[in-house]
Amino acid sequence: MLRAVINNKQNAVVEEVPLPQPQDNEIVIKIASALTCGSDKISWCSGTRLAIGREFSGTVHAVGANVHKFQVGQAVMTTCCSSCHKCDYCLRGKESYCANFDDHSAIHGIAQFVLLPADVVAYNTFLKPDSLSFTQAAFLEPLSLVMHSLNQLTIHNEDTVVILGSGALGLLQLLAIKATASPQRIILVDTENHSLYLARQLGADHTVNSHEENLQEAIKRYTQNYGAQIIIDNANVPESWDCMLSLASKAATLLTCGGCPSEHLLQLDATRVHYDQMTILGACNYSSQDVAQAQRLLASGALDPQPLVTASLPLTDINKAFQELSLGEAIKFAIIPN
Repeated sequence: MLRAVINNKQNAVVEEVPLPQPQDNEIVIKIASALTCGSDKISWCSGTRLAIGREFSGTVHAVGANVHKFQVGQAVMTTCCSSCHKCDYCLRGKESYCANFDDHSAIHGIAQFVLLPADVVAYNTFLKPDSLSFTQAAFLEPLSLVMHSLNQLTIHNEDTVVILGSGALGLLQLLAIKATASPQRIILVDTENHSLYLARQLGADHTVNSHEENLQEAIKRYTQNYGAQIIIDNANVPESWDCMLSLASKAATLLTCGGCPSEHLLQLDATRVHYDQMTILGACNYSSQDVAQAQRLLASGALDPQPLVTASLPLTDINKAFQELSLGEAIKFAIIPN
């Protein structure tokens, strides 16, 4: 079988590897559609050698012993990881903290076939409805991350939500908020006009290019000097984290979904955090409940992620996809490996 791997800085190659064979409770999927993601782009830009592809869907190619939930030929949608349901965190109902979350993952889905570990099969794999395309179904992984982040929040009808970073994750958050809540306004912030244009098409009330206008002044203008009640960061840069408090009203919630370099120390005005009674949260990974919620949103048609897909490309065009992503000229590509 063929799969894409990062070979060097800004270079991916398609290599031939043995077809995986499922062990007990595992299945092998023939990939119908795989999506590029932010982690893949970072690896491509840095040259970190590894197989890529966390977001995919396809048909069951082979099943291991004791798999009764799925049969060969069935169309499925899935995530790449799962909590173990056995560690102390999982037993306390804190699945997203699972100590073994990444131990048995399928993170090489930009390939013709991929092996799904037993926990992923048991908890996070579903039959794909006929109403969903394989590309739409491949959004189950990123939408699960989004639902976990939004499930940390309580969004009221009178709230202003500011989303920092309008890449795929920020745009999915926009779609998910519109599908599950009714805030007064949603404001998307980025430095790329391409993604901000798409945000407006998908229903953002306002967008701000933070390289072209003062972000703090723009938020004050759109909220009549009140500030935002929910600020969500996906930008993965220290500058974004450092500005969150300056956008907030009293009693605001700051939610960080994008990580920063480990050496970065977050600086906050302690007086504001205390007397304005701020809440600061982090969101990472997901639980099986988040995955099930994401699956219901996709399967019901309440949320359509198709507009986030810039184009579909064959496996041999993987470098073209990452080149356009790195230039800010695309959101996601669907890679069709078969």
